[in-house]
Amino acid sequence: HKPIKSRENSNRVSPSRCLREKNDSCRIILVGTYKSSSNSTMDLRSKPKKDPQKTHEPVGGETTKDGVRPSDLNETETEKNREVDLQTSIENMHSTVSGLLGRVMEAEHRIGDTEDEVRRIDSLMKVTRQENETLKDKVEYLENYSRRNNIRIVGMKEGSEGSDPVKFFSEWLPKILGTQHSSEQLDIEQAHRTLNPVPNPDKPPRPILVRLLRYQDREKILRLAKQKGEITMDGRRISIFPDMSPDLAKRCKQMIPALKALKERKVSCYLVHPARIKILTEDGKSRFFETSGEAFKYLEDQDKT
Repeated sequence: HKPIKSRENSNRVSPSRCLREKNDSCRIILVGTYKSSSNSTMDLRSKPKKDPQKTHEPVGGETTKDGVRPSDLNETETEKNREVDLQTSIENMHSTVSGLLGRVMEAEHRIGDTEDEVRRIDSLMKVTRQENETLKDKVEYLENYSRRNNIRIVGMKEGSEGSDPVKFFSEWLPKILGTQHSSEQLDIEQAHRTLNPVPNPDKPPRPILVRLLRYQDREKILRLAKQKGEITMDGRRISIFPDMSPDLAKRCKQMIPALKALKERKVSCYLVHPARIKILTEDGKSRFFETSGEAFKYLEDQDKT
């Protein structure tokens, strides 16, 4: 059996234990002292020496004598520069817009003036067109009036009239129409072929223009030629027509289909000056058609009735 220790013996500390605890605490104190001394040495090495001659410059959160941070000064200066640039841009834009507005207003004025001028020219053109049509009708009338004493002979062989066409037709026309025994003399002012080049022998001969002294002789020759019907010379058929301007001749040619259609329907009709169709209705009245379309419409209406 182990002997029971008393309380007094249990509270006692052995000398070896006390010495060991004392050594441990000394070691801890020495280690702490070494660390603190090394840190202080490092801090001394890292801090630069201050130059007393250099002025103190505020950095980071430091302030100037006026109590303003340098970062705030930089931001304020940057904002001022931005405002100046923005104001400059606005002024440039304003000047540009003002210039464009002036140009647009000038263009509007020019367009307005041009439109007014176009209206004036348009109205002037209408008047000029009307005057042109009137003058054209007058010129055509005068040209046909100057031809009112002329007859046109078509189909006569080249050279048949000889060297003196006036003498030849003064004798040939009364002879061919049966008026050679008439006491009235046929006076011819001029007679010649048209001024076209001489055609080849296999081509149709050029027409002959005969200008008579009196209009009554011209009407008499045309009436007798129509009564006689077919006129021949050297085996060729000769036709005698009134002379007229090219425009009037074209209009008369356009009336030919309507004249044929009217004659097929047994309608009494004929072509009158300048280029109109005259018909005699069943009740004995006269009716005129200015175009061939009017004559065809008349025939359609007659078929409906």
